[in-house]
Amino acid sequence: MSHPQNRKAGQYMLWILAVGGIYLITLVWLKNTHPSAIGVAAPTLTIALLSFVLVLTARHTKGMDEVLVASQRYAHSAGFGVGALLALGLLTIPPFVSWLTDLVYLTIHASPDALDRRAARVAFAYGGLVMMVIQSLVTIIAAHVWWRRMGGAQERLG
Repeated sequence: MSHPQNRKAGQYMLWILAVGGIYLITLVWLKNTHPSAIGVAAPTLTIALLSFVLVLTARHTKGMDEVLVASQRYAHSAGFGVGALLALGLLTIPPFVSWLTDLVYLTIHASPDALDRRAARVAFAYGGLVMMVIQSLVTIIAAHVWWRRMGGAQERLG
């Protein structure tokens, strides 16, 4: 039988995935039907999604004991700090930057010679996405390291 806290985390993750899917579907629909509205809707929906995640996180941590809260804080701080350094290091490697630049121009169907505002927005979005993915991976690894140092998963669930 799994720990009740793990079941709650799975339920919260399912909610985040569902709301994130609705977010993406809404943005694609707006882009196809009202292209001018996407400039206002994208930041607004992004702020709403992040607020929703913060509320779910606060509800999830309410029933945690001190060890679980400490592990979450350790993983969060290591994930953001080390993950940001790794992502910035990756964004300074010329082959990766060239690949990301080519991906931007393929996405917006523009010439690499033309530098425009849309290309800059897409480049920032992709750079932010790279940062978030790497930070998430490092957060997962840091949480695993924390529980290894604390005596393994059996004591955590027992």
